[in-house]
Amino acid sequence: MANFTIERCTIDYSEAISRNNGRAFWEQPMWRMNWPADMTRDYLVGVMQKRGFMRLMQERESYRHQMAVDPATGAVLGYIRWQLPESALGGAGADVPWPEAQVPDVSPEDLEKFRALRDTTPWKPRTDMDELDDVNDVIMKRILAEKPYIKLDYLAVAPENWGKGIASALVKSGVEAAEKLGLPIFVFAFKEATGVYRRQGFVERERSIQDDTKFGGNGQYNVYFMVYEVPRPA
Repeated sequence: MANFTIERCTIDYSEAISRNNGRAFWEQPMWRMNWPADMTRDYLVGVMQKRGFMRLMQERESYRHQMAVDPATGAVLGYIRWQLPESALGGAGADVPWPEAQVPDVSPEDLEKFRALRDTTPWKPRTDMDELDDVNDVIMKRILAEKPYIKLDYLAVAPENWGKGIASALVKSGVEAAEKLGLPIFVFAFKEATGVYRRQGFVERERSIQDDTKFGGNGQYNVYFMVYEVPRPA
């Protein structure tokens, strides 16, 4: 039996979520390469914690956030973020899709406080690597233009919690929601995560293999573009 539960995120968990995310992505060489060489993990986690409140509140209509939580301690063990396509949102007065994964709203005063904290906290990744992401953006935009997809936008499990089935459970929860909504899922994945997605039924559509040695990488800036197609009714 899993020693965690999948829950929607709330603003009270923001700092713990950001800590989980920073620790997780620090282990990813291609993500770490995006930051100046003198950037430390703890400094970056602190920056993410200050900006994380607003990230949870940003575009509430389309974003959905889930976390894996230890029920005994309340510790955040993993996090996943999804973005619904505009076509799934309906209009004024429409039912909110997938409400159980929408972050609860906060007061206007708190929202303004979070916005000010984000805007006054430096966020300075490297700016000389755009050519790598430009190639990936072309492929991603082409696939997303085919039809409405739920975009699996972010998946993070801190290294001390790897191998516990947390990432798979987070992805599975979103797959179940996608099936109820009748929408396919798209994800832009690094190689290390492709096994998690394949086990949940995702298939690779395209991949991008680029040489990143001139930016300090190991020569393999590899990205996999994967989709989950909702099964058709029998």
